[in-house]
Amino acid sequence: MLLVLAGEPNAKNEKDGMFQRIKWVDEQFRDVPRVILSISLKRHLHRKRFVRSDFLVVEEVNLFMHFPRILYLAWHSDCTYVHSCYNALGGLLVYFLGLRIVTDLHGVVPEESRLMGATWLSQVLSIVERIVAKRSVALVFVTDAMRKHFMSKYSLSDDTRTYIVPIITRESRRIQFSGKDQRLVIYAGGLQEWQRVDQMLDAVKRTKDKFKYVFLTADLDNLRRKLDARGMMQVQVDSVPRDVVFEYYERASLGFVLREDSIINRVACPTKLVEYLWSGVIPIVEQPFIGDFFEMGYKYILVHDFTNGALPDPTELDSMREHNRQIARRLEELGDAEFTRMRKTCIER
Repeated sequence: MLLVLAGEPNAKNEKDGMFQRIKWVDEQFRDVPRVILSISLKRHLHRKRFVRSDFLVVEEVNLFMHFPRILYLAWHSDCTYVHSCYNALGGLLVYFLGLRIVTDLHGVVPEESRLMGATWLSQVLSIVERIVAKRSVALVFVTDAMRKHFMSKYSLSDDTRTYIVPIITRESRRIQFSGKDQRLVIYAGGLQEWQRVDQMLDAVKRTKDKFKYVFLTADLDNLRRKLDARGMMQVQVDSVPRDVVFEYYERASLGFVLREDSIINRVACPTKLVEYLWSGVIPIVEQPFIGDFFEMGYKYILVHDFTNGALPDPTELDSMREHNRQIARRLEELGDAEFTRMRKTCIER
């Protein structure tokens, strides 16, 4: 049996990048008997158990009320797959039992928490991250840049237990580029500090009526407040199911993915950026050093050039789209191969 420490992906959280990753990984284990164990420090005071299929069971437990159950499931599993340090926190003692644990890091969560102003949580997650790095039988990273960061930060010398599985998206592979609206610019994602939404809106304001804009986010009220404060009426805002997002991608020509130059972004593999590359949406970036994409040679437009009207002609844009799709395809091939290798480590002895 495979034990997975994570929340269960569902229709309510399908827009969240972490849960998209959890869902994709779970699909790769669909033929393996497994339990998704959601551990809460505050909620789930009464244990709940849901049988989703012959292979999948979901349990919701509280760390303090159901600690024996957590230990029982971990001890009777062939391997435990942990999604990020957030979920490792709830199951931290499991790392000290000498069991087979694979940790999918997702990102550099102590730095992310610090950026959001959660200093105390950042300190706790730093401790969790160190334990995870030292005691996992395998570590899964979304970029090679993230792998190098952890190898250096924790003086890890055995890179044979590390795997690079980029964010992989299947939905947008069949999108055709012929229906692009050259004036349509999209943003699809959250409003967290590192998304640089204020900088996007500044760029929208400076370009005035030269483009059409659509922002898709689950946090509609917050976005509307930002737009009202700027007196901006030219931005279409909506919150749509994940499958509908790709209908917008099919029409959009350009897409915002503004990230400042920081360790968070240098090691990241943003879901939306991968989707942009597959969908023929040319990324508008503040700076290009995001994950492994710059080294792979992805094509982009600097936001400074965008706001000043220094854009490639339509023929060159189409060439950039094809080039970026090839990079997305390489990422997918890399991820599939690495996951196959890691899966053997996880469930085959």
